Amino acid sequence: MILPALLLRLYLRTWRERYGDEFAALLDEMGLGPATILDVLSGAVDAQVRQRASDRTAARAHDALVIGGKLTMGTAFGIAPDVTPPPERCGR
Repeated sequence: MILPALLLRLYLRTWRERYGDEFAALLDEMGLGPATILDVLSGAVDAQVRQRASDRTAARAHDALVIGGKLTMGTAFGIAPDVTPPPERCGR
């Protein structure tokens, strides 16, 4: 019973809260052979990578909206706004 709990912990907390009980029951029903363990590991890695990519995309979209808004307001009022993204998002 320890291995299914450890495998489940590899998934995102929000996913575990929503599907954890069903997933644990499925793992118990299927058994934990090497192929199942590998499949669960690859699914967990995929979920983590996709979530981080999604977070970065959302941050970039937010920056683009802020910059676009500043440029629009600057054009409307004839001023040159500072549109430099925050340093943590410049890749420095």
